[in-house]
Amino acid sequence: MPKLSDVVCKTAPLRKFNNYKPNPYKYKIVLPPVLRDEVSNRGQKTNKAVCVQEMSTMMVCFKRNNYDESLCHKEVTDFTKCVVNAKEARRRQEQAITEGKTLEGTGKQSAPVVNKLLSRYPQPKSHFYLGK
Repeated sequence: MPKLSDVVCKTAPLRKFNNYKPNPYKYKIVLPPVLRDEVSNRGQKTNKAVCVQEMSTMMVCFKRNNYDESLCHKEVTDFTKCVVNAKEARRRQEQAITEGKTLEGTGKQSAPVVNKLLSRYPQPKSHFYLGK
């Protein structure tokens, strides 16, 4: 019969306690977690396609009439009106950005306005040690 002390004082770890091993991977801080005093001043995303419906109806009319513009005058004028309206809307949006107003339809502030607000309340300098 084995002694009870041999079982209790066994040096090998028990299998059922494998989930209590410490995590060997430590989080390495690459950059300090500090906010900047400005945001990047990228252009607003205005790459949205405009007047696609008018262009497709104009192309269908061209194809139906052997690409004769005189027979598709209404579709051509509708397309040009749409393009002019889109250019005007883009110009108004760029003017609102330069004046510092909110962007239409998004409710977001433009980057220059955000930078102006962040410059009023700068972040304190941090002395964060990266551990290198």
